[in-house]
Amino acid sequence: MPLFKQDKKPVINPASFGAEISSLRPGNVVKTPPCNVGCPSEIDIRGWVTTIAQAEEYGQTHEEAYESAWRTITDRSPFPAVCGRVCPHPCEDACNRKDKDSAVAINALERFVGDFGIERGLSLGRLTEATYPERVAVVGADQRSAHPVAAD
Repeated sequence: MPLFKQDKKPVINPASFGAEISSLRPGNVVKTPPCNVGCPSEIDIRGWVTTIAQAEEYGQTHEEAYESAWRTITDRSPFPAVCGRVCPHPCEDACNRKDKDSAVAINALERFVGDFGIERGLSLGRLTEATYPERVAVVGADQRSAHPVAAD
């Protein structure tokens, strides 16, 4: 006696349904969130807002979540407190939530995270360990948020 039974699958005749069987299948389409498309700094808005919103689910305290958000924001923008104050926040205009109730206050959140980082003295991450003899000054930068290119 064989272990597997030899069953024949029924043949589906497209003519019996009155139409052809589509070869299209559902698929996953990766899309950029509309807030990221609207952000001129191209910051991972969804990433750091989710980190803050779901801090407890990730097993983090709120302070840890704010610091993680600081790191994510400052990977692309060295002045989150300033940008949170002067940016015209096109990300909020592109937010999907505005059609449901109201847009996420991304600008206010970025300002809060920037102020949190300044109050805690969080430093900016370095992109490389290389140092250069030239010095760079940013007009209007606060010394507390300045990150020297080369050590004195």
